[in-house]
Amino acid sequence: AEQNLSKSIEAADQLLVSVAQNAELLPRSPGSQQVSQELLARARDYFQSFVSTNEGNPQLSFELARARSGLAEIASRLGEPETVERESHAALELIEQLPANDPLPAVRRQALLADTLINYGNFHYDAGNAQPAIENLNRAIDACSSGLQFVDRVPNNTIDGEGLRLRLKTYHALALRGLADAEIIAGKEDAAMEHLLAARDMFDDLLEQAPHDTSLCRDAALVSMSLATTAIDRGELEPSKTHLQAALSLLNSVPDEDAGALRVRELKGIVHTNLGLAERRMGNTDAAQSAYDFAIETHQRLIELEPAVNDHRWNLVTATLNSGGPLMDRGEMEPLVRRWQAVLPTLDQLIEAEPETMRYLQVKAMLQSNIAIVLRDMGKLEEAIAPLQAATEVLREQADRVGNSSEAYLPVALNYYELGVTYLELQRFKPALAALDSSDAVVAEILDSNADFLPAKGHLLDSNLARFRGLLGSQAEPRQLLEHAEATVALAEELHALQPDVADYAVELPEALLNRGQALGLQQEYERAVGDVDHALEFLSDNPSESVESRRQQTLRRGQVLRARILRQQLAEVPAESEEASALQARLDRALEQARSHGAEDDELNLPLDE
Repeated sequence: AEQNLSKSIEAADQLLVSVAQNAELLPRSPGSQQVSQELLARARDYFQSFVSTNEGNPQLSFELARARSGLAEIASRLGEPETVERESHAALELIEQLPANDPLPAVRRQALLADTLINYGNFHYDAGNAQPAIENLNRAIDACSSGLQFVDRVPNNTIDGEGLRLRLKTYHALALRGLADAEIIAGKEDAAMEHLLAARDMFDDLLEQAPHDTSLCRDAALVSMSLATTAIDRGELEPSKTHLQAALSLLNSVPDEDAGALRVRELKGIVHTNLGLAERRMGNTDAAQSAYDFAIETHQRLIELEPAVNDHRWNLVTATLNSGGPLMDRGEMEPLVRRWQAVLPTLDQLIEAEPETMRYLQVKAMLQSNIAIVLRDMGKLEEAIAPLQAATEVLREQADRVGNSSEAYLPVALNYYELGVTYLELQRFKPALAALDSSDAVVAEILDSNADFLPAKGHLLDSNLARFRGLLGSQAEPRQLLEHAEATVALAEELHALQPDVADYAVELPEALLNRGQALGLQQEYERAVGDVDHALEFLSDNPSESVESRRQQTLRRGQVLRARILRQQLAEVPAESEEASALQARLDRALEQARSHGAEDDELNLPLDE
């Protein structure tokens, strides 16, 4: 009877394995998920019945532990965290009571222990809990190592030693891969790389014994891809490319007629997206574009074959977004905008199918903002307004879902700012100031709840600098301009003092000084105005920075031009033959010479101060 019960448990185990393989390798259709759910329910019903009937029977401890472990895995697949915790602990307690010295029971015990711990560790990883994931997966690795030591002591006539060895090695490799994934999110990249390399070597060994095992090929390819993405993050581009090519070699070994070919094709597309990223960072623009195009074509085809699978849509969005890089590098802006606009309906489908998934909203808003900025840089300012407005609405909706979160609302302010800047470029000053008002109102709310949130203060500085242009263009009173400019200088000085290594502030503080200098000039406070300009130019000369060099040069040029214009206006207000006029003329001549050396033209040097 006990032997029959053991076989029944084994049958339920096989049912669970078939569900897992169906999820990982087989084609996914609208009805496949329902079938998987039904199979899981059947396995769960049997396990639960077995536990309730035989709980406490010491002669069935091993079978009870297998049943509990199976219930934990089913609960994990069904998204029932409390059940996962309860059943995993129950299984582990039962396993601890099993014999550990007799070779055959010990091997089975260690294999079950490893399987249970891997599932429990992966459950914690999926929940974002790195430390318990690391602890359980390390224990799984220890269980595999111990089990492999027992395999050689198992009599050949009682069990398939090679079969057990293969199972334990597979568990060992899977545990190493899971451990590395958990270590990556815990910031332990060196340890992760070490364990990924060990997993790769173990999968290589397993594939020598079972070269046509699709699951092994896929798992080994996932290890190579993890090695590649970690290497990319570390700036190790050549090794990352080598790892990605190794992953493709493994995936290409799976025949097209294999039952798992569609899942392999899906992974090929993902690998090509990462290959495109590595190639672009290496400066190989054409190779990057080719990799992205392959990924896009692959995911588009998979959407046609499996329209119910939203993962394909997300993979298409990811590949399409990244494919903009090579197009931008080649200056192909029109195709870039068309490509990004074409994927927006796919994002809408994802949002409709999974409205609770916030990343889709975030990506849609980011994509619309990027489209708008590219259009603006192309000079298509009017066309840029609609996507910016749409992105702002999406970001506001997303931030409202999160609630009182500084990080969630700051992108809303940033988008209002970009909209304001676009209106400024169009010289539509009233809507520009309205957009900047909206941006500042969001920032004010953020700072009310978190006064020390420096990114919000940094954005407020950007907004203030843009607002000066709007006030100037709308012909605001000189006193209003000056008050605004003085507040901006104070904010820029505060931020630069708090974060002196931030390169942007080393340009924005001089920009604020130049704005105040221009406002002082309009107030006819010429010496103070020139003093601010001189201070700004000196600051720029003393603080070079490669990361903002273009902006720094533009600000230097503006400062040289502004000084000449202030001096020209001051000169026009003093008696023509006076000593003061002679001195001012000499200063103006030097200022004009310096401005022209920075590329200034006479037309802009002759503009009035309120331009």
